[in-house]
Amino acid sequence: MQFYPAAEYAESKLEFEIEGGKFVASGRELLKLGWRVLVRSSKKESDVPFVPALEKGQILTCREGEITAKKTEPPKHFTEATLLQAMTGIARFVQDNGLKKILRDTDGLGTEATRAGILDTLFKRGLLSRSGKSVLSTQAGKGLVDVLPDIATYPDMTAHWERQLHDMSEKRQAYAPFMSQLENQLDGLIDGVKCSPVPESLRSLPKVEKKPYRKKGAKGRTMRAKKNYQGKG
Repeated sequence: MQFYPAAEYAESKLEFEIEGGKFVASGRELLKLGWRVLVRSSKKESDVPFVPALEKGQILTCREGEITAKKTEPPKHFTEATLLQAMTGIARFVQDNGLKKILRDTDGLGTEATRAGILDTLFKRGLLSRSGKSVLSTQAGKGLVDVLPDIATYPDMTAHWERQLHDMSEKRQAYAPFMSQLENQLDGLIDGVKCSPVPESLRSLPKVEKKPYRKKGAKGRTMRAKKNYQGKG
């Protein structure tokens, strides 16, 4: 079979506008059998529709239509391995092409040495949980995302910081203005969270019992303290 020529196909894709909606038809036509003369055509291949050659702007008549009810499949849960890969390839979740390039050049979120530690911190703080191999967000994790503004939950901010850090390394930007702007931005984010209503996802969190701790009193005595914290902001 390896001594036979390649099989050649012509693939077509047509886009139609029908009653204001966009419809796409695709098909494939076998031009030269090549090595396929040695094998039988499968049913799957014979089911591929043939798409005729048409001119752009050509007007046709839609004879009939059919609505097929289907359900979309939810994306698979991350595993720790795929989550680390997503942190490296975070650029694919960004729309801005300029920011995409920055995140590709800087190898995504975190570094090779810090990514695993970031995930470990999220697990320890109860923002992520494990279910078999899958990594799931907890109610507290979802509540944190709900209460934070978009700028703090999307990777775009990292790209903006990386761009400014790169400019500093090239001596095109000073350190002090960057830090001043960063402090003001963080103060604004904190003030915004304080003023925002507490989302229901945080209101419904169960009480968390704080572990006892020791502190010295005014007369040098050691006292035990214990507090309960409600899952509210």
